[in-house]
Amino acid sequence: QHSFMHKGEVLYMNNTEQEQFAAEIIATIMYRVFTVRFESGLSLLDSTPNDQEIHDLVDRSLLRFLGIKGNHDTWQERDGNTALAEFFGQLNSILITHVQTFLASHGFAGIVAESYIRQKIHLLPTHRPVYQLPSGIKIGLIHPYMGRAQTSSLRAEHVMDLFVHQWGCQVVGIANFHTSIFAHSWSPHVGQSIAAQTGTEVIFTDFEHGKIKAVDFGPQMVKTRSHKGRIYKTTLAAFSEPILQNPIPKDTNSLDLKRKLGLLGYENITE
Repeated sequence: QHSFMHKGEVLYMNNTEQEQFAAEIIATIMYRVFTVRFESGLSLLDSTPNDQEIHDLVDRSLLRFLGIKGNHDTWQERDGNTALAEFFGQLNSILITHVQTFLASHGFAGIVAESYIRQKIHLLPTHRPVYQLPSGIKIGLIHPYMGRAQTSSLRAEHVMDLFVHQWGCQVVGIANFHTSIFAHSWSPHVGQSIAAQTGTEVIFTDFEHGKIKAVDFGPQMVKTRSHKGRIYKTTLAAFSEPILQNPIPKDTNSLDLKRKLGLLGYENITE
């Protein structure tokens, strides 16, 4: 859309390859968390845990991943492609393969990892991008097709009003404005609610620099405590130090980068 590839702001990957790369990154993160959680939980069980204990441990150890289509994703749909189809297909496939292998290495080959993984990974529908957690808390996600406002919290406040009143969401995740903001509200029918507007993972773009835009980097953490589907406490953090200190050269070989990042399936690949 913005000729990113021609300007060197993305590596030389087409849409399919970019979705595959994104899936490999997310799968690696989810897998690493799973293995740490599983082994930690396993050490607390008896030396001969029963099948139900292991099944429960697998379920608890897997991260839940919720996603929506953003505007960058849907640009390719003008060419007749289904946005994120490759991403979610690869994400499921990579995780199923590696989690199944990991369980087998621990003597639990009989557990079918696929059934658990597919229950944890969700592409929320555009017409109702809402997911209800087992606690009863509803999470809404949105990537508005619009620019930021001079009042930094304005977009977060508007989005929260929409999701709270239309779908009864208590937590709303927002992206696209590259400004990290948290906003709270309270209403009689849902109680306390919070909007978390994340910054960006991109270290620098000519597009934003040319518009004199300062950006916030890094992910956010939102932790809530709830009772009977209502939040009574929130803990918030934004991690604003970018991992990348300099742009990755546009001629970087993607395979070399994947090896350097230690992505699943690339750890032991050599030339």
